[in-house]
Amino acid sequence: MKINFRTFTSILLFGTVFSIVIGVAFFGMKIFDVESPLFQFVSYGFIGSLAFVIFKAQRYLISLVVLIGLFVGLYFLTGAHFLVSHIFYYMSLSVSIFIYSVLIFDHLKTAKFIRLVILATMISIFFVSNTFLLSLIYSRDISSTIVFKNMFLGLLIGVGIGIGVEMACLLVKKEAEVE
Repeated sequence: MKINFRTFTSILLFGTVFSIVIGVAFFGMKIFDVESPLFQFVSYGFIGSLAFVIFKAQRYLISLVVLIGLFVGLYFLTGAHFLVSHIFYYMSLSVSIFIYSVLIFDHLKTAKFIRLVILATMISIFFVSNTFLLSLIYSRDISSTIVFKNMFLGLLIGVGIGIGVEMACLLVKKEAEVE
C-alpha cells in the first residue's frame, strides 16, 4: 500500500469515525466525556488510525516520537491519574496496531474480514491481560464484570479501527482505479 496524503487522511478519518460510531452505538454520548474510560473510543480510534498509517509508511522513529507525544497529551487531557494503567493500555493498543500493520495487513490481502477480526481480537486480549496484570500490581481483586467490560471495549475499539482502515483502503483503491 502506497501511503500518500489521500491515503493518510482517509485512514485517519475513517478509523476515527468508525471507532466513534461504534462507541456511540453501544454507549451513547458518554464516550465524549474526557474523564470516562469510554473516551478510549475517541482517543484510541484517532491514535490507532494514526499509528497504523505511520507504521505502514515504515516511519518508525517518527511514530515513536508522535506516539509518545500523544500519550503525554492524552494522559494530561484525561486527568493525569493512574499512570501505570494508561501506559499498559496505550502500549497494548500500540503493539496491536504495530503487529497488525507490519505483520498481518499485507499478508492477508484476500481475507479482509479476517484482518479486522485479528485486530479486534488482539486488542481485546491485550486489554484482558492488562486487567489481570494491573490487579496484581495494585493488589486488587478483579471481578468477571471488569474483565468482560475491558474485553468488550478492546473488541469494539479494534472493530472500529479495523472497519475504518478497510473502508479507507477500499475508497483509496477505487479512486486510484478511476484516475
